[in-house]
Amino acid sequence: MAFIEMVEMVSILRREDYNGKKGSYTRLNMRKDKIMSSVVTALEAKFGTKRSKEQLRKRWSDIKSREQEQYW
Repeated sequence: MAFIEMVEMVSILRREDYNGKKGSYTRLNMRKDKIMSSVVTALEAKFGTKRSKEQLRKRWSDIKSREQEQYW
């Protein structure tokens, strides 16, 4: 994943509050799935790369836990 794609993904996930830190939500898994679908669509439209939701979830987890300096 290119750095610019990662930046785009992180900005979408932070804007949409993927982690649910700004409030309590019902049906959290459905909400996260919908947000991840929009990320897949946005990355494909902007960069022409097709990635699965599972790949992006794994990448998001890696960024948060292992690559915190890139996250900020």
